[in-house]
Amino acid sequence: MWGPTPAAAQLLNIKPTTAPGAFTVFANPLANNTMVFRYVFPATPGTYYAFALGSSMDDLDVMVAWYSSQKQVVLSRRKASGHTMPTDVGANQDLVYLNTTKVSDRIMVTFMRPMASKVSQSLSIDVTKSQPAVWAVGAVSGDDTTSAGGRLAVHGAGGKGAISAQWSNPTTQFTQFGSKVTTLAGVNAPVAIDDTAASRALVRAHGVLMVLAWLVAGPLGILVARFFKKKLGIWWFRIHAGLMVVGALCGTIVGFILVYVAVNKGHGNHMSTKVQGLHGIFGILVLVLTVIQTILGVVIDKLFDFRRKKVPWHDVLHWWLGRCIVVIGILNIPYGLYVYMTLEPTTGYVWIGLVAAWVVILIITTGFFQSRVGQVHDHVSKA
Repeated sequence: MWGPTPAAAQLLNIKPTTAPGAFTVFANPLANNTMVFRYVFPATPGTYYAFALGSSMDDLDVMVAWYSSQKQVVLSRRKASGHTMPTDVGANQDLVYLNTTKVSDRIMVTFMRPMASKVSQSLSIDVTKSQPAVWAVGAVSGDDTTSAGGRLAVHGAGGKGAISAQWSNPTTQFTQFGSKVTTLAGVNAPVAIDDTAASRALVRAHGVLMVLAWLVAGPLGILVARFFKKKLGIWWFRIHAGLMVVGALCGTIVGFILVYVAVNKGHGNHMSTKVQGLHGIFGILVLVLTVIQTILGVVIDKLFDFRRKKVPWHDVLHWWLGRCIVVIGILNIPYGLYVYMTLEPTTGYVWIGLVAAWVVILIITTGFFQSRVGQVHDHVSKA
């Protein structure tokens, strides 16, 4: 893991911050196509600090350091290629250890690596431009905390961020829980801008809107249309249309816009099945079908004839398309929560439990009204 110490590198001579929980990254390019990095982090055994080139878990070149229980600093090079923890790259570590200094309760570890990446050519360092990067803080799992291949746990809530690495001004500070970036004394500007808190708020808002759209508005809209035509009179249609247009359609469109902005902030890929599983694809499908279903509903309303003797084919199409959309929307919520659990694992499990309980209630409610009322049609004999 350790390599020979090369000639002294000209590193930025800045005192490390003493802010609790702060993770600071220094970087300095050398003339031989090599970049020198200095990580500054709390001397807390068993906590890893990672900085990675790349925009999302779909493709990352990760450089990790941690302070072991044996009071040794461990460096590790890892590769992320999907919705799993980054894996050790073995012989492609390519990290050359320089030195470690302990100042008060802070560790400063300095190492170097080639600008070119053996992990991925697309993730090589290019000092002529800004590059997307991410950071993460979490726990080293198990007893093997002194090996570069040690097992790392998923970062906790707030323990990651998406940033933009400005190599021309290579100094920044990251905060483990939060998004504040502090400019250190003697430095004009940070290397990166971390807007993780804003992105996470957008993701939460997206999730709330989609839950309201497909666990509340969509199912209730179907229940009203199927069972309550006679009881509500003309109001069944107004309630049904309101739930579907305001709740399902508008909620889905606004939710899509929010998550689109959030993913763009992190330079992510909306359609990456490696990172999002099927959630992104199902989400696009639900959005497109909901727009089609709304247009179909407007057309059917214009074509409605109270003298009709049977249910026309376009009504039946509207029913079944609506049912399919609601089912896909409901199924996509657990997929979304699975992705969200990389941000907040505990909260994600709570939401999955609540979603499962609500789906059971919807199934029981639908079965009850189907057995007691049955499907009701407008201006036709009961089919």
